[in-house]
Amino acid sequence: MKILPCSFVLACFLLILTLTCSMCFAQSLEPVPADSLTESQTESLMIDGYEPLQAKPGETLMLTVKTRSETIIPPYPEEVTIRTRWSIQPESGIRLDKSSGKLSIGEDVHNGTEYTISAEVKTSKGWITLDKRLYIYTSAGNPFVGLWQDRINDIWELLFEADGTFSVTAHPFEVYKDYWGTYRYDLDKKSIVFEVTGGNSIPEDKDLEGFFEISANGDLVLRDLSFGTLSEKAGRQNEYIFTR
Repeated sequence: MKILPCSFVLACFLLILTLTCSMCFAQSLEPVPADSLTESQTESLMIDGYEPLQAKPGETLMLTVKTRSETIIPPYPEEVTIRTRWSIQPESGIRLDKSSGKLSIGEDVHNGTEYTISAEVKTSKGWITLDKRLYIYTSAGNPFVGLWQDRINDIWELLFEADGTFSVTAHPFEVYKDYWGTYRYDLDKKSIVFEVTGGNSIPEDKDLEGFFEISANGDLVLRDLSFGTLSEKAGRQNEYIFTR
C-alpha cells in the first residue's frame, strides 16, 4: 500500500479545516431568530456590536440588534431577527425610521455631536430597552478616526474611535490588542496625548505625549512620542508614519 507524504496529509487536513470553518462562519452570518436565543444571548443583546457607533455628517446607517455568538470563538456579534422599536435623542439633525432602523445623519451636524440611540426589543421575557451612544465626527474636526498601519515600525493596527478611545497592536490576531486607552489632541498646537487604561502587553518604555501632522498624501506622522517596544523587530521608536 502506498503511503502518502505527511506534507500532503497535513495540507488536506488544513484544507478541510478551513472549509469547515468557512461553512460555520457563513452559517453564522444568517440572522439569529429571536425565539432561538438562549438566556445568555438575551442578556447579551446589543445595538450594532461591541465597537463604538460613529458616523460622519451625510452618512446613512442601518441599525441592527445583535448578540454574542455561541458557535464561534471568539464570540463575534451576530445579528438577531427581533421585533424592534427604534428611537433617538436628541432628534435634531437626523432622520430615523423607527421600524427599520434606517438612520440618516444631516449634512450640517457638527463634529463632536453625540446622540443616544434606544431600541425597545420584544424578548421571551417581555420588552427590554437597549441604549448606545452615537458619535459624530468630521475629518477636519477629528482627522484620526479609523484604522492606521506603520509597517516599517511593525505596528499593524493603530485604531482611533470617535468616542476618544484608541488601541495599538503590533501583530493583531482575532480580538487581541496590545493595549488601549483614551486620546486627546489640540489641532492648533498639533499635539496629541495617549493615556493607557488597560492592555495585554504594555511596554514600560512607552512615552505617549508628542506631536502629529497629517501629510499632503494623508499619512499620519507622529513625532516625539513612543508606543514602546512592541516587537523585537522594530524596537523602540520615537517617530512613526501611519497609512490607512
